[in-house]
Amino acid sequence: MEIPFLVGRFAYAEIDSMMFFPTLLISLWMGGRNYVALMKSVGVVAPLYLFWDFLATYRDSWAFNPSHVLGLYVVNLPVEEVMFFVVTPFATIMIYDFMRRRRDSRVRWASWISLLAGVASLSISPLFLAHSYTFVSTLWKFLSIVFYLYFI
Repeated sequence: MEIPFLVGRFAYAEIDSMMFFPTLLISLWMGGRNYVALMKSVGVVAPLYLFWDFLATYRDSWAFNPSHVLGLYVVNLPVEEVMFFVVTPFATIMIYDFMRRRRDSRVRWASWISLLAGVASLSISPLFLAHSYTFVSTLWKFLSIVFYLYFI
């Protein structure tokens, strides 16, 4: 499927940028973020997921269309894929942090809801053992939430 505003080999980089830059601008504008805790949580979980991604591409579980990546690789992964594992948690956690800091009573229970979502992800992950991507994704979600809640 072609998406008209994504330009060839820049497509994956554009997707990463569309997640990263708006979130970065909002987080800088809002101020008072705990970037050390954010980097700790990403730094603990991202290497585990990257290792799994390296193995999956090495075993040909999936591949990346060379016409949609820049052509710069870290071992066998496009640099955009490596950045994805930094950009996505960054954007997700910054949005969560923004919502948690709001005074709106509807967001008051965000930490508990996040923890419940993490526990639910961990609980259902065994259902996906035969589907490696879905299985690891559910574990990734759980670990990201737990590490963020722990470090914040």
